[in-house]
Amino acid sequence: MFRVKAVSFVYYTMKEMNIEYHPDVEAALQKVQHKIKYNHYRRILNSVKTVAAILAVPLAAISIFLYVSGSDRVSSPSLVEVHSTPGMTSSVQLPDGSSVWLNSNSTLRYPSSFGTGDRDVYLEGEAFFKVSRMDGRKFNVRTDCVTVEVLGTEFNVEAYKGQFNDVRTTLVNGKVNLHYKNINGEEQCSPLLPGQMFTYDKTSSKGTCAEVNSRTFSSWKD
Repeated sequence: MFRVKAVSFVYYTMKEMNIEYHPDVEAALQKVQHKIKYNHYRRILNSVKTVAAILAVPLAAISIFLYVSGSDRVSSPSLVEVHSTPGMTSSVQLPDGSSVWLNSNSTLRYPSSFGTGDRDVYLEGEAFFKVSRMDGRKFNVRTDCVTVEVLGTEFNVEAYKGQFNDVRTTLVNGKVNLHYKNINGEEQCSPLLPGQMFTYDKTSSKGTCAEVNSRTFSSWKD
């Protein structure tokens, strides 16, 4: 109310004093438009800042995950695959100096470098291993259901898929441990001595050990 009276007083005073007032409407309009645009852009900028703050944490997490995953891929050695065709045998020397003979229609996969941990290879079929001993570093032959754990020895592993129902390991010299799961899914470990054969039945999930002439079961490589 006070402002209205003040404006009226100014208006009548200017009229009595013959003072003409010609407001610059266009300039005033430009100022109003400029202020409207400024407020509009400021609201957009604030919205962008809010969205950026919300996305900052998940984007950082994704970046870290991709970096770590990429580092793992770079640091993990690639697997080399060797396959012997039906009716033929083949041999290969592993990065640690161990020698492997593959029987007919068998496949061996192993890393291009064993690094500093355990030495793991993967077998499908039959193979004879002459493992170089490395103190404190186990050598593991992994099949679909049995893992043969050794330090340095000579042995034969027969683990064909679909063709036979048994996985057989015959020890020539040294000592190995056989790791497998029984019918209840419990981890089992059976040691094997030279001149013995361990047989794992896939149907019953049972393992048995018997005395054999180990050279007979590895003569195919000679």
